[in-house]
This record gives sequence, structure tokens and C-alpha cells, in this order.
Amino acid sequence: MYITEKRFAEIGERIVTTRTERDHFDPNNFNHQLIVAGMTSCITDEGMTMHETLELLEDIKRQVAPALLQIQREEREKGAGA
Repeated sequence: MYITEKRFAEIGERIVTTRTERDHFDPNNFNHQLIVAGMTSCITDEGMTMHETLELLEDIKRQVAPALLQIQREEREKGAGA
């Protein structure tokens, strides 16, 4: 899975975003770039359709949510204990 900087720039140009909140896509955020690269790879390398890729993303969200919640709780506890 590899997306070139040029290809990512092309994708980013198509996305209009003026928001800077943490819960909105920021094409300059490396973590967001990794997510887009993974989604792009599903289409270009795995032969999935856009619809299949979005369904996969929803399934990943459902399955990962409990672990993310636990990580969030642990991070809050660390902050409270500091």
C-alpha cells in the first residue's frame, strides 16, 4: 500500500475543507493521510469498489470502537493521575 505525494495532492485538491476542528478531514494531517491511503489502496490494489470500501470502513469503525473507547479511558486516567 503506497500512495504517492502527487496522487495524495490530487485527492486533496478535490476535497474542499475550511474547518479546522479535530473531527473534520484535514488533508495536511498525517493520520488522515494514512486513512485516505488505506482507502485508496482498497480500490487500486485490492480491486474493491468505492461502495465496498466505504462499507469496509463502517465495519472497521464498528469493530474498533470498543478498543478505542478503552484506550480513551486509559488516557484520561493517566492524565488525571499526573
